[in-house]
Amino acid sequence: MKITNLNVQEFTGGTQWKTVWWVQGAHVLSAATYGEAYSGLHVQVAALPLKPNTTYRVSVSALPGSVIAYGSDTFETDDEGRVFHRGQATSGQPSGSDGGAAPRRISPGAGWAAESE
Repeated sequence: MKITNLNVQEFTGGTQWKTVWWVQGAHVLSAATYGEAYSGLHVQVAALPLKPNTTYRVSVSALPGSVIAYGSDTFETDDEGRVFHRGQATSGQPSGSDGGAAPRRISPGAGWAAESE
């Protein structure tokens, strides 16, 4: 899928999010790794280090054909900065804030799927 916009934001409290990585342009990807450089995707905000015990959201827009597709999800970091996923956020609240499912660990550096289902 041709990714046109990839944005990662840090949850800073209330309903506030801060952009910590943003690339824009066009590049075919099935997954992306935080902070990686991809030809055709131009850095708008350079990747900042991910903080321990923090909630992040990733948003992607793509051109799977002649229409634009959008998707987003959240992930968190634990005490040691390892990334894990609890599920989707709702109404701007961090995932898992409502006692969501147990964390499903993903390995550091793993990509976020950007394929249509």
